[in-house]
Amino acid sequence: MLVSAITEGTFLRLQMQLAADISFVAAWQSLTGFQRNPRHSFIDDGFSYAHFSNHRL
Repeated sequence: MLVSAITEGTFLRLQMQLAADISFVAAWQSLTGFQRNPRHSFIDDGFSYAHFSNHRL
């Protein structure tokens, strides 16, 4: 298992600052891809963005 040295929230912020597509939609899609990868895990900060809808964000 690969563990990121960041939380999901930090991942979203970095994605929106550094990626070619800095939109929230692209960041959320990228996060979802990492969350679905069984070999990957983020630092646990008490909750996961996987439990929240991004419908109104």
